[in-house]
Amino acid sequence: MVSAALYPFALLVQCDTHGARLEVFGEMLEEEEARLRAKLALQSLFSSASAPGGEATEEAEVEGTEDADGKKSDDAGGSESA
Repeated sequence: MVSAALYPFALLVQCDTHGARLEVFGEMLEEEEARLRAKLALQSLFSSASAPGGEATEEAEVEGTEDADGKKSDDAGGSESA
């Protein structure tokens, strides 16, 4: 998976001209924008499905959860103060 993430950058290095690098970079930006749009769509889909009445709440949009002491823990299991 790491090699797939590095491949576009390897293409940038291999380009012979500035114009070719700009074209590859533009494609990289378009792919990243599409990825982020899909991520946002999935997050909004699942946050709206988990809220009562099907509406997203502000708490559902925030990543992680808070315990009774007000400490926020992320998905990785770590915790930080709120």
